[in-house]
Amino acid sequence: MSAPSEVHLVGSIGLDSVEEVFKVAGRTLGRRLKRVPDGEQGPRRLWISFQYPFLLASPFLKPDPGGAHRKNSGFRLLVLADGVRPADLRFGELGYAREARASYQDFLAARANREVTRAWPADNPRNESVAQIFTDMKAGVTAPEKITWIEDRRRAISLALDVAKPGDCLLIAGKGHEVYQEFADTVSPFDDRQVVRELIGIKVLKT
Repeated sequence: MSAPSEVHLVGSIGLDSVEEVFKVAGRTLGRRLKRVPDGEQGPRRLWISFQYPFLLASPFLKPDPGGAHRKNSGFRLLVLADGVRPADLRFGELGYAREARASYQDFLAARANREVTRAWPADNPRNESVAQIFTDMKAGVTAPEKITWIEDRRRAISLALDVAKPGDCLLIAGKGHEVYQEFADTVSPFDDRQVVRELIGIKVLKT
């Protein structure tokens, strides 16, 4: 049997980082690599644990008042929040689109370093460059070197929460009432308030 001319990888890959997935897959398969995922790294390896804080933060759901929980994970079962009908239930950003956008940056770096020469990412996120926006912003501040410039809004909020100390006031500005983000030719759900609740829930689980 001859070797395949094109290889399409999907799903989880047992390596330690997205960067390593692209590097190892690219160097091993070379130009045969047609499609490559990011390997579902970090908390996504345990996808139920990864999803639970997002669901727990939903205004449409609440923990079972009776204290029921899943025997295998220990997570409280979730039920509809007071006054919510099944038809009202909506799910916003569940984390995967955000992770895909971040992984796409790692993929672009791997391709720029020629560690991946032919492949395109299996997740096909729409991503708008903000390099020019940052350039314009830097021209209007007195000490841009003292500011950390982060393209991914959720990652920026997460880092801000990490460095905040007791008594600090964290200001998350710029979107106001909007519950979406626009990327080139698509719109993604993104509510700052829900994102903060989700991130705090994830960080609490890790402590």
